[in-house]
Amino acid sequence: MGHYSIKDLEVLSGIKAHTLRIWEQRYNIVEPHRTDTNIRYYTDDQLKVLLNVSILNNFGYKISKIAKLTPEEIAQEVLRIDQKELTEDLLVNQLVEGMISLNKELLRKVLAKGDEFPSLSDYFVKVVFPFLGRVGTLWTSNSINPGQEHFASNVIKRFLLEKIEKLDEPSKNSPMFLLFLPEGDWHELSLLIAEYILKKEGNQVLYLGASVPDSDIRAILSLTHIDYLLCVSILSQPLESVQETIDRLGDLEGGQGLIFAGRSFYHESLKFPKGARILHSFEDLRTF
Repeated sequence: MGHYSIKDLEVLSGIKAHTLRIWEQRYNIVEPHRTDTNIRYYTDDQLKVLLNVSILNNFGYKISKIAKLTPEEIAQEVLRIDQKELTEDLLVNQLVEGMISLNKELLRKVLAKGDEFPSLSDYFVKVVFPFLGRVGTLWTSNSINPGQEHFASNVIKRFLLEKIEKLDEPSKNSPMFLLFLPEGDWHELSLLIAEYILKKEGNQVLYLGASVPDSDIRAILSLTHIDYLLCVSILSQPLESVQETIDRLGDLEGGQGLIFAGRSFYHESLKFPKGARILHSFEDLRTF
């Protein structure tokens, strides 16, 4: 069972802690539990209720009206909204609920909504990454069970893999991209989206995945022709470590184009090999 502080609820539901306290006092929306030392905390079920309350409130429902509904009636109202109008906040909240409940069917249902966006990468930027951002801010406080986060991430990963497998095979004459994360970086979802975009645009892709040693990249370069090396990283680390990664990849490069993407590479003081490209968005990759 989850054990959330009011600050955790603020992060996960998007409702300010001050607002939550007012709703508790005036409308008894949720009644916090208390520890032996009188510190308030909330459970998974209470978080689910607040996620739905947040959705209704964002759609213009007055909190005084919501307070008169049972949790079941609140959930039914959200379902009616879901059928009428698609919003990013609603989808993010539903991903949080699916993670908390370990509900694979709900997660996959929300992911399927990506077909209603202009592109899959657009859906990930506006829905999936904000969801992962909410969850990521709670890792250090141990408010989220790591197993819940791993569960949700793997459902998302499998969804992406299914999308990639359904794409047509590119021509053997099309450019070949080698995709990887540097050693120590395991945040693979952005790299999978890059693979999806490249294959959808008709390019060949060799996908090495997460935490790839330099020796593995060198081995691939000795075995087959590669046109571009694409390294993605969002790992928080000292600039010295990032610069070392850039320098090592520059030494590996032997005529291939070097492409860097992800927030690890965005600091203005970093020095890149001549001709290297830095991509700041999935749209940059599609345009390239």
